[in-house]
Amino acid sequence: DKVGSSSKDVEAGKRVYYSFDITNKGNAVDTFNLAIDVSSLPTGWAADLEQTKVSNLGVDENITLTEVLVVKAPDDAVADIEVSIVVTISSDYNDSVNSTYTSRSTVLQNYEPKVSIVSEDTMSAKPEEQVNFTIKITNDGNGDDDIALALIGGNASWGQLGDSAFTLEAGTNSTTTLR
Repeated sequence: DKVGSSSKDVEAGKRVYYSFDITNKGNAVDTFNLAIDVSSLPTGWAADLEQTKVSNLGVDENITLTEVLVVKAPDDAVADIEVSIVVTISSDYNDSVNSTYTSRSTVLQNYEPKVSIVSEDTMSAKPEEQVNFTIKITNDGNGDDDIALALIGGNASWGQLGDSAFTLEAGTNSTTTLR
C-alpha cells in the first residue's frame, strides 16, 4: 500500500522521500523485512531505507512508514527521465511471501542558459562604422531548451542580433553576431 504518491519529481543531485503502508494480510503476527531491489537501481542513482524491519505486526494491522525510502538522483541526471526503484517487503516467517512497493522518480529540468562574448568585449568605431561581436549561447542545463535573446535598454536600437532564437540540446552551444 502507499501513502501519498509513489510518483515524485526530483532535481538532479537532490533527494526525494517516499512513504508507504505495510499491512499484515496473513493469519498470524509477523515481522517484515524491507530491501531495495538493487537490480532496479540505475547506475549513478542511490537509494536507502531508513528502516529495514517491521516487527510484530498483527493480523490485518498496518503501519505507515513515513519517508522510509530515500532516493538520490545523480548530479548529471537527464531531464524527464523516469526511474522506478522497487522495495521488496517479505515475511520473516516465510520469505516466499512478499509484496513490492515501486517508487517512480522523474528528473526535473534544470534550465541553465549561458551567454558570453567570444570576441573582444570592447571595441570602438568611427561614426557610421559597424563593429561585430560574436556571442556564444550555451545550454548548461540537463535537457533541451529554447533560448531567446533580445536587446533591451535605452541603447537597444544601436545593435542588431543575427539569430535571436535557439533550440539547444543539453551541453551544446551556438553562436550569433551582435552588430
